[in-house]
Amino acid sequence: MVSYTLVGFEFNYMGGDIEDLEWTAEEAGIDVDYKSTGSGNYKVYDWKLGARLFTEPGDMGYTFIYMGKRYWNSERKQDTQEADGISNPLFSDIKYEAKGDGWIYGIRDFSTIDFSDTMGVVIQSGLFFGTAPLTSFKVDGTK
Repeated sequence: MVSYTLVGFEFNYMGGDIEDLEWTAEEAGIDVDYKSTGSGNYKVYDWKLGARLFTEPGDMGYTFIYMGKRYWNSERKQDTQEADGISNPLFSDIKYEAKGDGWIYGIRDFSTIDFSDTMGVVIQSGLFFGTAPLTSFKVDGTK
């Protein structure tokens, strides 16, 4: 976080890989086990602007009340898909892409408890709310 007096700006990034997937779905009252092989990734970006409050000289603790914009995207190339062990060539070699954006707002507290001049404990807590619905979904480049 970058802050100046009471104003704070923060950028967060989270990402990961998506590999093979397995799930069960009910179709016409029957449970069907699916397996999808492939690989991909997802990314989430948060841009936050807020107020950095309750600071004291000589103390690292603060409370950050913020709001901001959230963007996310995901892509995955599916190599094969099986339903109850039976391969379905219609769902093979497909690339899925999804994007979304929305808002995030919340509060985060960074409190310090000093035991001595050289030792202390830091406790971070927070609560946030947000929404980032799907805005674009493509299959092999087609919406």
